[in-house]
Amino acid sequence: MSRTTILEKSISILIPPTWDKEEKGQYFEGLSAKILRRQSYDIIERIRFTGMEIDLLAKHKPSGDQIYVECKFHSTALSSNVIDLCVGQAFRKRIKKIALFSAGPLGKEAKGAIEELKDDERISFSHYGPIELIEALLDSNTVDFPDENIIPVTVSHATLIVHPENPFIWLFQDQKDGKPYRLLCFATTGNDEISNPERIRAFLDSFELLEGLPVFDFMENKKKPALKKVDEEKFPDEFVSKIITADALLDYRPCRPEDFVGRVDIQKELWDFLEKVREDETSTRLISITGGSGLGKSSLIAKLSERFKNIKWKNKFFLFPVDVRSARGPMFVAEALLQALKVAQEEGFIALDNAPVISDANSILSSPMIKLVLKWLFRRIPPPKYDGKRHLNMIHSAT
Repeated sequence: MSRTTILEKSISILIPPTWDKEEKGQYFEGLSAKILRRQSYDIIERIRFTGMEIDLLAKHKPSGDQIYVECKFHSTALSSNVIDLCVGQAFRKRIKKIALFSAGPLGKEAKGAIEELKDDERISFSHYGPIELIEALLDSNTVDFPDENIIPVTVSHATLIVHPENPFIWLFQDQKDGKPYRLLCFATTGNDEISNPERIRAFLDSFELLEGLPVFDFMENKKKPALKKVDEEKFPDEFVSKIITADALLDYRPCRPEDFVGRVDIQKELWDFLEKVREDETSTRLISITGGSGLGKSSLIAKLSERFKNIKWKNKFFLFPVDVRSARGPMFVAEALLQALKVAQEEGFIALDNAPVISDANSILSSPMIKLVLKWLFRRIPPPKYDGKRHLNMIHSAT
């Protein structure tokens, strides 16, 4: 069976929690320097000029051209101020080439600033973001990658784990029923101790990464695909239960929507908030309804879910109420989202040609299919057919 979709890749750079900001920055600079050295650059580290500090200054051995290198180890989106600083310092030292290495994403304004620089003949600006870092590490043979022909076709995502005290490790997310259900570990060194599944799972747990997914050895799985089964006690399948309402008025369970009265103000408050989200008038995407047991929180949600099905609201809002008491592990959120999307698809609220799929348990909203849904919700236009091969970096995820 051949692969019909592109295998997505991501990188997670994990730093010991005891390291301070300077140590983290120096490690990322070292990683960036390793990539540049493989590209025939000589590196001078941490050079200080009058009134400013440059992370790295490199010289291309074949051409003799100098390049100013800025390294940013971060998780939040970078602002355009970083781009402006790079350009200003490079111009000041009359350096025409700039390389920005960033461990995290660029903000919208930063992306726009880099696009503007592409048309500026005075300077050459290169950005090494997470995807470019992976490509550079692979191209320079710093990191090995198994032949894709031996990677199971059910694998949707590969995460490169980078840690100062361990060799590089690939974690392949194997799918079942539209979501990852286990990890296949591939250690580039072939070291049995490094690829020990229990050790890897404990290591990931210490960073709260890819929780709820058991780890299996990639090469052992290749030899004997059915060698081991998932331990259902440690990694149980998730069961998403909807809020069950009462059968009668005096039933102790959340009341039926037709029996619900009052709470008009809080219902309107919730509608107003969701309308602001829909119109992109707020960046808030989380709301919490608090109160003691038996005060009617679940009854309120059940009422809203029913009201959103009327003619006025059915094309604007879709509410999928779930009982979080049915959660058994960290994958509950992913399973709940999948179930909500499937029901929304069945009821005609969203239009997709394929069943919803979550490919990356570490960032469920970054999965291409989920991005496609978010794009459709944001623009309210018929989406193109998802075939797994489209590059969706430009898709908005504002909803």
